Amino acid sequence: MKFLNRIFKSIVSLKKRTAIIGGLFLVISTFLITARLTQNELQKVLSNVQKDLNSLVTIELDYEKLLQSMYSGGLQADKDVLNKELIEKIEHSSYVKDFSVSAATQLFTQYSDRTPKHKDKVPGGIIEPSNEIEIYDSNDPELAKYQLEIIEGELSDDTKEAYPILVSKKYAEKNNLSVGDSLNLDFNSGFEEEKETLKKDGIITGIYELATNNPRPYKENEEHLFFSTRSVLKEVKELQFGDNTPLMAGFDKVKVSLNDPMDTQKFLNELDANNNKYQQVAFKSSYDQYKTIQSMIADFSSILNFIQLFLILFALIVIGLIMLLSLRERKYEVGLLLSLGETKYKIVMQMFLEVFIVLVVSFGISFALSTAVIAPQASEIINEQMQSSMKELSEENGPSMPRGENYVEDESTKLKTDVSVTRTSFKNSVVASSILFLLLAGITCITTILPSLKIVKKSPKEILSNNE
Repeated sequence: MKFLNRIFKSIVSLKKRTAIIGGLFLVISTFLITARLTQNELQKVLSNVQKDLNSLVTIELDYEKLLQSMYSGGLQADKDVLNKELIEKIEHSSYVKDFSVSAATQLFTQYSDRTPKHKDKVPGGIIEPSNEIEIYDSNDPELAKYQLEIIEGELSDDTKEAYPILVSKKYAEKNNLSVGDSLNLDFNSGFEEEKETLKKDGIITGIYELATNNPRPYKENEEHLFFSTRSVLKEVKELQFGDNTPLMAGFDKVKVSLNDPMDTQKFLNELDANNNKYQQVAFKSSYDQYKTIQSMIADFSSILNFIQLFLILFALIVIGLIMLLSLRERKYEVGLLLSLGETKYKIVMQMFLEVFIVLVVSFGISFALSTAVIAPQASEIINEQMQSSMKELSEENGPSMPRGENYVEDESTKLKTDVSVTRTSFKNSVVASSILFLLLAGITCITTILPSLKIVKKSPKEILSNNE
């Protein structure tokens, strides 16, 4: 009891030193706790984003860049073609789990209206195809452009003589068609007077119905929407355009599902996505957003790491200097205690506990202040910065040209995670703060015990006779 009384009397009597060390611990602890809690929450955000990261990559023509190149006269026909070569690279990639291709062309059938339109404006009029044929090559809703149910038959590519066609239930009922019926496919379009013969004999191999959750433009066009295979669409495009195939005559879009979303960059490098050949092709994935968020969090974490390191070194140096000067002034007290038979161990423990008690009180105040006031404010500031950066990124990558009412945006490669720092739970705050407390206790131990040992190792006579 006398030992503890002596400690508390020393703390009270050395008011100036106690106030300086207490204030120092208060400031350092507050900033360290705030930095650590914020850093933990940032890592939690990054972890949640990584969990939400999907494995989809879309490769599509960037029509905005194509239009800009067209207007500037810089459009080159040998670039940006999403062709068979690219599809083969994707098909043979070890990173790819599955993929689907989108492409479309318009056509007539024997049931189509071939009446020329706009004769008053265009000599001979314009013939507008009444149907559209699209690729459907994946049953995975994340990869397929359309979500449909095949009611009867299937989309088969077994025969080379006839083009396999999947027609809608509405079209089949309207024209009294069933699986196995032939369908005359005419891919002519444009001016009636310039019409060329581009016809193929197709066969209905299946009947489908679009799911109700398809976008409005798809549902509205369901009756006139056919599906066929990739090879059929490729052949049709070659028939229509011959050797002078324009950019838009290739595939419109390729959607890829990777085995591991973290391999996205390796996959794009394998495709040589940064090559000049693909100047007007957009490679989109949620990994791009993840990398942006990761970069922002890494920047914040680096700043917080620097602050923590600086504060720890500052505490080590300043507390060490304060204790060194304080113990110099208390040599006479140490010498007297030794002369009165006090053990060296108790004297050293007294010096340590005097500072340690101040640390405990200051740290308790800092913990309450940080968790209740400062850490939430710091999180709010960081959230504002992150949301601002994400908004700028969204505006930068967003459409610069107006979209028509039939435009359907593909949001499958967008992250849906809430990128914001939340308040740390009390339990996690205690755990994180405990580590910091042990660190500061260690600094206290080093800066008090080492100088004290240097003094008490001498005899009482040496200490009291030393005039330093």
